[in-house]
Amino acid sequence: MPTSRIRQIRPISGGCYGYPYLDGESADDFESALADLFADLRHLADLLGVDWGEAEYRGQGYHGEEAVASR
Repeated sequence: MPTSRIRQIRPISGGCYGYPYLDGESADDFESALADLFADLRHLADLLGVDWGEAEYRGQGYHGEEAVASR
């Protein structure tokens, strides 16, 4: 990966730590927080050239496996 791309990624990933994704207590606040997080992850995937659909598909599989294992 070119160094210039790595420099672009660091501010995005580092900026997430201070961003208040969840600042309320209602279910709608949590849903909004997840939507913000997903949007940021999509931006990161775009920057890295990651196929979002494939990553999401794999994530659904991982979630299914973990949900079954936790029962």
